[in-house]
Amino acid sequence: MGPTRGNRGLDFFIYGKHIEVGEENVIPSPLSDHKAIKITIGVTQPDKSTKRSKIQNRRAAEQITTKAMEIAKKLNLNAEGFLRVHNELRKRTKLEKEITRKQGRNTEGLLETINQLKEHDKDIDFIINEHWKNFWLDTQDKRWSQESREAFGLMRKITKYNQFNKRDGEVVHKIKMEDNTIISNPEEINKVIMEQLKAMQILESEPKYDKELPMPKLPNIPTEITTQNGEENMAEIIKRM
Repeated sequence: MGPTRGNRGLDFFIYGKHIEVGEENVIPSPLSDHKAIKITIGVTQPDKSTKRSKIQNRRAAEQITTKAMEIAKKLNLNAEGFLRVHNELRKRTKLEKEITRKQGRNTEGLLETINQLKEHDKDIDFIINEHWKNFWLDTQDKRWSQESREAFGLMRKITKYNQFNKRDGEVVHKIKMEDNTIISNPEEINKVIMEQLKAMQILESEPKYDKELPMPKLPNIPTEITTQNGEENMAEIIKRM
């Protein structure tokens, strides 16, 4: 590539066998004594299928480490002896496992197709909203039935609620309203979600309690019930309630 700092080439580019390096240029920089490097590269298609790949088997690594510690403790070995035992176990253990990548659904261009259809059919928005409305109502019913496992599986798959703590306390970052406005304020998002949850849990056919109901007052227990036997006293009180 040529020198990048004075007469020396301190900056370099490392690439693998599947990377093809094309044009190389060293460009002077007015802000630094190091010159910038511009490289055009090409990536060739891998020979092996990307559907299957190998990863490190963490469980096997933990097992041989635990076993090596037990042997070292039993034979009273030092750190060097532990490493030798661990190395022998590692040679006899397969520390890589093959995984198969799941093929996701091909949804490329789906949103664009729906937007194009919406120009000709105005009922598409209504159909989509009704589908998800009925879907979540059905899921809500399943949560309190014998099919609760299926309901929570769907919720985990769609809403990722089990990853709540990994998202810094946020699950929904943006909401698109019916007038196509985008809401990104967390307080407004929570307010919209709560309104939708309330609408899903309220039936027009059932009575509503919009106001606070007063706590019912029970009649006073007569003070003349003062028998010495506690059990008889409690029985009399229960009869009068």
